[in-house]
Amino acid sequence: MHLQARLLPTPTGPELVDRLRRYIDLRLDTAGDAYDLARRSEVLQGEMVTIVGALATQDPRSVAVERFIDALKEFIDIHERRLSAFESFVPEAVLYMLAMAALGAALLAGYGSGLASHRNRLATTVYATLICLVILVIVDLDRPARGLIRVSQRSLERQRQQLASPPAAAAPDPSAAIRPVRSRYQSVYPPSMTRTAPVM
Repeated sequence: MHLQARLLPTPTGPELVDRLRRYIDLRLDTAGDAYDLARRSEVLQGEMVTIVGALATQDPRSVAVERFIDALKEFIDIHERRLSAFESFVPEAVLYMLAMAALGAALLAGYGSGLASHRNRLATTVYATLICLVILVIVDLDRPARGLIRVSQRSLERQRQQLASPPAAAAPDPSAAIRPVRSRYQSVYPPSMTRTAPVM
């Protein structure tokens, strides 16, 4: 999306690039409040919509503006999907049921060991460890921004590096490096005496 923003004229292009850079900084900020970061991100999205809307009013036939608007629509849709996934937690009732199931299974294992008058410590330890690991993984996957299992942010980090780098300089015109070719007649005769082919 930053490539489309760089193609827009000044000062609209640099303003949009600055908004994109601030948006990515907010998405990579894991220390702040998630809902406050989402609200500030939506404010930046509204500013970008306002800026590109004013430019589209001035130049409604610009292809670069149309491409940036399409990219901005997809950008906002991705943000909404990320926010929806963030708010989709495992219900607390499910976590309570998991805890009750683990506790009931532990009681049954202890009751069975009592009836057999023998306790297998290895099996009991492995069983309790597996139950705890399953619950821990479920809770950890439910919160991708915290815990041991986290969602990779390499894509956003690459975008921030690209936004921080200055735009590439325009490539030189290849036609400027082409020298005119002189014919062998021009090298011998002056321009006024250049031979012409006879007309048949």
